[in-house]
Amino acid sequence: MTIKMSTAARTAVFSTGLKNAFNTHCLCVYSGTEPASADAALGAAVRLLRISTSGLGTPLAFETPADGVMLKKAADVWMGTNLATGTPSFYRLEPLDDTGAAAPELVRLQGSVGPAGDLRLDVAALVIDEVQPVNYFDLQMPASMLG
Repeated sequence: MTIKMSTAARTAVFSTGLKNAFNTHCLCVYSGTEPASADAALGAAVRLLRISTSGLGTPLAFETPADGVMLKKAADVWMGTNLATGTPSFYRLEPLDDTGAAAPELVRLQGSVGPAGDLRLDVAALVIDEVQPVNYFDLQMPASMLG
């Protein structure tokens, strides 16, 4: 069975919930094995990069959702300085104070990084102390889900 959502319903999920829930979040990029879920602990994964507004530790902001899509706020500069050298494999949109421990009570979003990943960076490998921008980021609510 497939559950289908209208565009307005998908947009409402972002507008009334996730947009506000992500107001205290940064985007962290990791190397290593991607955890089985966003609730799971990071395990041996290494944080390579922490992206915030202007790289100053300020939470990220999103545009008003439309058509089931929530975009990075266009006027904001998302960037960070690489914390380590390595090949990114996944990211988490996570609270600024997230410790990486298993925490099903935290609002997190996790996805892959790479040429065909959910997050595409300008480089394949990150080098410590280099500045890394994120010029485009979007979240899309699928029109249908398997139930």
